Amino acid sequence: MITSRVLTYLVVAVAGLVVLPWDTDVIPGPLPRDTSQTEADAPQNTATYTREVIYFPCSGERCQAWLYMPKQGLAPGRKPPIVIAAHGLGAQKDFGLAAYGERFAAGGLASLIFDYRTFGGSDGEPRHWVSPKRHLQDWQSAVDYAVSQLGEQVDTSKVLLWGTSFGGGHALTTAAALRENITAVVAQVPFTDGKAACAKNVKERNYARITHTFSPLLTPDFFLVPFTDGKAAFAKNVKERGYARIARAVIAALHDMLRSAINMPTAYYPLIGEPGMTNFMGLTQDEQEAYYAKHPAKKQITAPVLFAAATKDQLCPLDGVKAAVAVTPNAQLVTVDTNHFQVYSGEALEYLSEKYVEFFRRAAGLPAEVAAISSDEEQPQDVE
Repeated sequence: MITSRVLTYLVVAVAGLVVLPWDTDVIPGPLPRDTSQTEADAPQNTATYTREVIYFPCSGERCQAWLYMPKQGLAPGRKPPIVIAAHGLGAQKDFGLAAYGERFAAGGLASLIFDYRTFGGSDGEPRHWVSPKRHLQDWQSAVDYAVSQLGEQVDTSKVLLWGTSFGGGHALTTAAALRENITAVVAQVPFTDGKAACAKNVKERNYARITHTFSPLLTPDFFLVPFTDGKAAFAKNVKERGYARIARAVIAALHDMLRSAINMPTAYYPLIGEPGMTNFMGLTQDEQEAYYAKHPAKKQITAPVLFAAATKDQLCPLDGVKAAVAVTPNAQLVTVDTNHFQVYSGEALEYLSEKYVEFFRRAAGLPAEVAAISSDEEQPQDVE
């Protein structure tokens, strides 16, 4: 029997769990937003391209995007094809995507590189909400905006999709939905099969290292993943991390659930953190399976697809990408000898970007050669 004193203690404990700053890694919402324009986000005007910041509507909110327009690579009077591009899980456009916009422009391609709602410069609350369903709505809205509003600047009959990591899965799914309206797709280190990727991670990296990053996913649904020995893996995790650190992660998840139940603002946790931090990923196993576990959509893609995979990728393994290539009509594969994150810089970036431009130009019916800017044209200056 629960006495009034015990009940009082429970109420106080729950209240403390909800409102008290008991964990330094927990940030009670709402997150303050600084929407002032930074140097990295400012308009640009160079010898090979211009870039402006634009907004397009999606479900009553706005997504922010960079619009890159090329100054070379096209016959006089010809409008450039348009690349619709976005990042992966928990990322935004200023996490390295400017490099792709610049290289697309150098190859005579316009690009619309956008942030998902609740990320970066885009609107939406709670901030940093990872949701495949919402992300796919953003992709659809980006394509709709480009086709309906950018016709004076770009060739809207040549719509190209480029997505990386989780965004690679989104690009493939969008291409399957829009079919003949998409000219070509590039899926870079794409998320194609959640169960297979997780199972491979468990086998090769061990359960403890994975749950160190995604510890609050220790729920019954998490164990739907076909582990070889779930009990042994959990025991190993407890031994290496300790009950206290696991409990801290679980309490962090409960903290946010309780706040939501009484209509308090969302609490935030680091997606990935240093050892000892409380890390959290707001994406359920059900959502992964609903959208990308052996997704039949890949078979419905009519546009040519270029898959780019990293041979040392443990997040989106090469075997999973090869399986996607096998079931995708008109697909080809290019690989680099790197891990998942090394594709965004160095030799891998240069090599892959060249392949992407060649692939997109060929699909759009453009000649392989990129015409240089005319020498008698005025060289523009950077916009202040």
